[in-house]
Amino acid sequence: MSRGIGESGSRRVIAREGFPKQSHSEILRILHPKKVCDFLGTPFALNDRSTHRFSVSGFTLIELLIVITIIGMMFAVSLPVSYSMYQRYQASLKAEKVLTFVSAMRMEAFLYGQERLIQADDGKMLVNGNNAGDFKDIFIQIDQPLSFYKTGMTSGGEIKIYVDNNTFIINVQAPLGTLTMKTT
Repeated sequence: MSRGIGESGSRRVIAREGFPKQSHSEILRILHPKKVCDFLGTPFALNDRSTHRFSVSGFTLIELLIVITIIGMMFAVSLPVSYSMYQRYQASLKAEKVLTFVSAMRMEAFLYGQERLIQADDGKMLVNGNNAGDFKDIFIQIDQPLSFYKTGMTSGGEIKIYVDNNTFIINVQAPLGTLTMKTT
């Protein structure tokens, strides 16, 4: 029961149990890929890189164009949605400035003991008849003037703010002056 590789003269010989000794060249001749493929009934194709001028690797032009098209379609769908979300965000920031200003008027009326009358004229906010501030690109509508009394109470009411095709409503609840803002 000898297994192994031995030397027989100048030829290398493989000895296995129950098999005759054969040289490497004989084994390779018997196990040639073409003969194995013929025995198995599959087509033989020798992939020899030496027959090619250069090795082929990477992506084809069609594959790259398909990927670029898919990325372009994703941008075409997501960009308008993202842009409209950004515009809505900018409009809400402008409306929040008005909300902060109204909250400050409520606090000043109570702290300084002075009544504040908030109303609108031609889309501009007026406090006690004077221009209330520079709210650019904002149209303000107040149907019933709001009063903040020196006791900290309020008459209540609603302020409509129009910014870049967006509408925001600030609701001032009487009597304590709780402020809430919602969008429509």
